[in-house]
Amino acid sequence: MDSSSQSEDLARLREQFPGWTFGSAWVTAGSGPDRRRVWASRGPVFLSAWDARGLAAEVGNYTVAGRTREARRQWVPS
Repeated sequence: MDSSSQSEDLARLREQFPGWTFGSAWVTAGSGPDRRRVWASRGPVFLSAWDARGLAAEVGNYTVAGRTREARRQWVPS
């Protein structure tokens, strides 16, 4: 993966999930190959994945779960 596509996938994540901060880190091993890990944070939450697609799924799942929790808190039985 070249550096322009790395920047592009982080830009897409930032556009798709504007309330989150995104970045990446390289994981290296003596025998290679190196791999990039992408991460997202919002408040106390930190998520990571091996690629942007996996991270988008994680952030999406967390966002949906958060909305569900919030809806349950606001729900008042009649």
